[in-house]
Amino acid sequence: MPGEPILEFVIEHPIAATSWEEVRPRLQRALRDHLSPGMLEEHWEDEALRLEGLGVTASVALADGKLRALADLRPPASFFRSKIEDGLRRALERI
Repeated sequence: MPGEPILEFVIEHPIAATSWEEVRPRLQRALRDHLSPGMLEEHWEDEALRLEGLGVTASVALADGKLRALADLRPPASFFRSKIEDGLRRALERI
């Protein structure tokens, strides 16, 4: 089906923070440091940080003491899955 993602992955990382106020600035800095600058646009949607770019739709949410990143990739981003997944994982681990 054309509208469905080619690749999808989830990353969960335990975190001591319990509110977005504690996490937001650190998360945004970490994502900018570990993903190519300008690659993804960021915006807050309810209690999740949404990331969108060419072939990428991702979100990062805080729930039950974990940061949870979910990403859907389509071409051309799907060709760079390991780079995107690694960048998200390193950003979450840095928080």
